[in-house]
Amino acid sequence: MKTSDSTLRSDMQYGLSCSRSLYNLNKYLNSQEDARSRVNAIRNVLSKPSGLYVAWTFLKQNYEKLNGTVLTGIFTDFGKKINTKADLDDIGNFFENKNLTLEEKESWSVATIQIKSNIKWIGQEFDSIKAWLSELNAGNEVDYRLPTNLLPNSYDIVIQPYIGDSWGEKSFTFNGSIAINFTCAEPTNKIIFHGIDLNLDTNSFKIESSDNIEIEQRYTEDKITNFIQINMNKQCQKGLNYVLKMDYSGLIIENLYGFYRSSYMNEQNQIEYLATTHFQPTDARRAFPCFDEPGLKATFKMTIIRHKNFSSSVFNTPLEAHPQPDGDWFVDKFKETPKMSTYLVAFVVSNFDTIKNQTSKNIQVEVWGRPERIKNGDGDFSLKETQLILDFFEDYFNITYPLEKSSQIGVPDFNAGAMENWGAVIYRETALFYNPKTDALSNKQRVSSVVSHELAHQWFGNLVTPDWWNDIWLNEGFASWVEYLGVNYTHPEWNFLDLFYVQKLKVMELDSLESSHSVSFDVNDPGEINSLFDKISYDKGSSIIRMMNAFLTENTFKNGVSNYLREFEYKNAKQDDLWQYLTNQSHADATLDKTMSVKDIMDTWTLKKGYPYVTLIRNYGEEEMVLTQKWFLLNPASKILNTEEYDNYKWFIPFTYTSQENPIFDFETKPIWLVPDDQELKVKINNINDGSWIIGNLKHSAFMRVNYDERNWNMLIDQLKTNNTIIDPINRATLLDDSFNLGRAEIIDQLLFMRMTEYLKDEEEGLPFVPALIGLNYIANMIGDDYFASNSYKNYIIGLMNSTYHRLGWDTVSDDLIDLQISTIQLMCSYGFEDCVSEAQSRFDDWMKNNSTLPSNFKIIIYSTVIKFGDEETWLSLYEKAKSMSDNTEKLRIFRGLASTRDASLLSIILNSASDTEIIRSQDETSVIAYVALNPLGRKLAFDHLEDNWDKLFERHGDVSFTLSSLVDSITKYLNTNSYLFRLMNFVERNSNLGVATKAFEQAIENVQFNTRWTSKNLEPIKQWLNSN
Repeated sequence: MKTSDSTLRSDMQYGLSCSRSLYNLNKYLNSQEDARSRVNAIRNVLSKPSGLYVAWTFLKQNYEKLNGTVLTGIFTDFGKKINTKADLDDIGNFFENKNLTLEEKESWSVATIQIKSNIKWIGQEFDSIKAWLSELNAGNEVDYRLPTNLLPNSYDIVIQPYIGDSWGEKSFTFNGSIAINFTCAEPTNKIIFHGIDLNLDTNSFKIESSDNIEIEQRYTEDKITNFIQINMNKQCQKGLNYVLKMDYSGLIIENLYGFYRSSYMNEQNQIEYLATTHFQPTDARRAFPCFDEPGLKATFKMTIIRHKNFSSSVFNTPLEAHPQPDGDWFVDKFKETPKMSTYLVAFVVSNFDTIKNQTSKNIQVEVWGRPERIKNGDGDFSLKETQLILDFFEDYFNITYPLEKSSQIGVPDFNAGAMENWGAVIYRETALFYNPKTDALSNKQRVSSVVSHELAHQWFGNLVTPDWWNDIWLNEGFASWVEYLGVNYTHPEWNFLDLFYVQKLKVMELDSLESSHSVSFDVNDPGEINSLFDKISYDKGSSIIRMMNAFLTENTFKNGVSNYLREFEYKNAKQDDLWQYLTNQSHADATLDKTMSVKDIMDTWTLKKGYPYVTLIRNYGEEEMVLTQKWFLLNPASKILNTEEYDNYKWFIPFTYTSQENPIFDFETKPIWLVPDDQELKVKINNINDGSWIIGNLKHSAFMRVNYDERNWNMLIDQLKTNNTIIDPINRATLLDDSFNLGRAEIIDQLLFMRMTEYLKDEEEGLPFVPALIGLNYIANMIGDDYFASNSYKNYIIGLMNSTYHRLGWDTVSDDLIDLQISTIQLMCSYGFEDCVSEAQSRFDDWMKNNSTLPSNFKIIIYSTVIKFGDEETWLSLYEKAKSMSDNTEKLRIFRGLASTRDASLLSIILNSASDTEIIRSQDETSVIAYVALNPLGRKLAFDHLEDNWDKLFERHGDVSFTLSSLVDSITKYLNTNSYLFRLMNFVERNSNLGVATKAFEQAIENVQFNTRWTSKNLEPIKQWLNSN
């Protein structure tokens, strides 16, 4: 700052501190040249609304550079700004052992009094002020809910699509006509319904009724709420039915929602177009005018007028009659649907082929897809799965499948995995098609589980539908649990029920962040609704439903669900309705004490975020254990820790346990209950010796963690090392996951997890390795920048996995060991284990030179290994090979391998390719970026790419629930420096509309803060432990 005017210089310094960019504030602080200017800069930043964290972090990191400068002013500023106990403790602990002057000590003492007063004031007044502000702003909130005056009964729709680019101005548009039959529930002179980007022909507006009502030949449209309003000349009569008719037109859009286009190259290497739909949650309004809310069910009749260039159209129901020709067009009339929600309507117009069969109950099942995929037999597996799983769910729910047919349709471009449209389920191709010659077991299992998930929805979600989107977790959570039952029925050899826990580990991490959310919460606008479709809804939802299945027992749970479905079939319900039916059944079966209700229990799990950890402390010599519960927060610096709110955050917890004396691991063990009002629960354990271990949460039936006293932890570790098979595999996995995460949260020593991993040399089951390798991989990423620590760690991992690697090798193993075999080979090759790299290179060379077949399960490993340790020429040849591939599944495998390169310039080529639709399908763009982020070298490049291309990414994927959130997580989950933290916070500040990714960015910021703390605290102890082991 080149000026000799000290006043001007001071003013300019203050001005620089006014930036709203956290990145710029940090840069401003670091630009100061001497101790005095640093103190002034800290005080300037502290005075700003968002400056506390930046200033405090800078002070801690640069304390020694302040050179004894008087800090009294900074302490005074702290007194004005700090209002949480966590911040007070953090700052107090930092200065506790510092050599402060008497004046500074007095200043800090005064500041401490002020901070305690701030904390007290916040505790007393915050809620009332928040409520007052909410009340003040209530009048400004937009209401996205339709008025309840009119209730739809039926829709009769005709759609004529112009698919392809040869129609001139009509290309990729459609004409439509509709007749909506509705009932006047309350008198009104306004017809209000939903529509987006539809051109309504006002001259065609017509209404039919018995009271001779008339409508205006015009309408108004609200672009915010998507409401379309047509006025009537008088109020409708309560109880009377009316039919609104109109013609309209719309667009077959490129984005993968609403009524959209897709394409593929046919066997003659020509582009084939098709038109398909994806309406959940709020996009049916893009295809036809409608009352587009889940609670407004109606029946649907559909007529599709398709050009003769397209061989078929598919709808929710079968054709009413053989297609009728009309010049160059065919008229496909479909049977009327049952009463259902608008988001479940689906139709596809294409040149797809189909294969068909029937279930044992004579339901027609179909698989539709590109002709070459059907001819190749890629749909055979999913057709068989559909037959068997439909039969299974009919028996499970004890309710007949309510439609005549079930179509499974694989489209080339689809942003979700699949969509459960009633009778016409639409899938991404990789979720429906399986080729036993080229695909891995994981592909087969994915097809089975996705088919099972979508078919479960045909009852739970379609037959009975949530009244509003805040209960969508119940839809998705339920289907995400019972999909495992369906797969276990068709493939018991996969042990899928045991896999449930280890496949849901990620959500336990997400839900342990303070930035998590409850599974059920109020939503209003489409953006909020889309944000509900995340791992919390799916994976936590399924985990707590599985927990109910355990404490109620399977029979009670199943019968209660069946009664609920029968009562509410073709209607809508709320979560409390299900709780009541489960309570009634559990009381009748005596599986739940009559003083308890499912609602009381489950409200503590669904209406608030997070989950508990139970601490089991044994009173040795007294034959007693004491159980206490606390909210598990992964971040030890969470501001809510040790507050009154934290202390009062409690659950109804079904706690199960067993011991070394009689180790029985039963999923349906009758639990003892920890209730929110109990400070602790004392349990007599008369038949358990002091020298025997106790283990809690059998088969991880409850969504929680368990901590033990040190002596019990050590006995469990000793058991694992002497004979691990005494403990159930799921509980061995739980011990590893709980010790790792309790260590990360600084509840126990992180090294306890490392000590526990030593037993893995003798572990022969696959399940425990899943959480073990997640934990070990996290540590590898956190210490990766320290050469000596990273090298010692590599040697430890190779030594740990060596026996497993040689035991399983590269040859065929049983299905239950394939995942472990793949994980072991992948890990050993990634660390450059000579035998592993040599084997991968040999197989790759044979494939490239002799066109031999690569083992499906090892393709990604082989590609990744050869690329990581290979040269640029190999990379370029494989890249060119991938670009020209028509098999999209194989193309993505190769791109995942290409992303393992240690050359940054080649990683940049992948990132540029991700947005090139000539190379990568739009649906796969974020996956390819995530592949790059998996590479430690690529993480920075992927972060840069996210920053530079956010607007484009948001435009392409911003309306799709999982896509951007998953990308944000993939890129940021291993970042662990303050520089990245500030860049991330600055990015969020600069981008006011993050849409469905808003929560993901909140979680990312919290996660990077935590990673940074973990690294600074654990790097040295782990280095020392590695050196001594």
